[in-house]
Amino acid sequence: MRLLFFTDSHLRGNSPKNRKDDYVQTLENKMLEIVDIIDRNNVDFVLHGGDLFDRPDVSISITSRFSRIFKKIQVPIYIVSGNHDVYGHNPQTINRTVLGLLSELDIFNIVKENEKIILQK
Repeated sequence: MRLLFFTDSHLRGNSPKNRKDDYVQTLENKMLEIVDIIDRNNVDFVLHGGDLFDRPDVSISITSRFSRIFKKIQVPIYIVSGNHDVYGHNPQTINRTVLGLLSELDIFNIVKENEKIILQK
């Protein structure tokens, strides 16, 4: 079984002050590289360790932009919510966030607290 694990993507729609590049484009390029790695290496499952987004309410345009990339991933994606993915560090707010929306649209499988997941090939 092949797993790909990544974490702390902090996807966002603007560039931090100290970045000289087009940060959003850099993030998109990195996500496309991950899709390529998944495809080239016949990955069975993708695991994300949290903080996919930099805030729980990123814009619709950024959600759309990165959702198109996530939909290219043809294997299940399991993710835990990080403190940046929810409001007030409270996992109970996940249903009001972009990550919660993408879970409802079956793009991600959110692993809930104390939930056990058994991955089988």
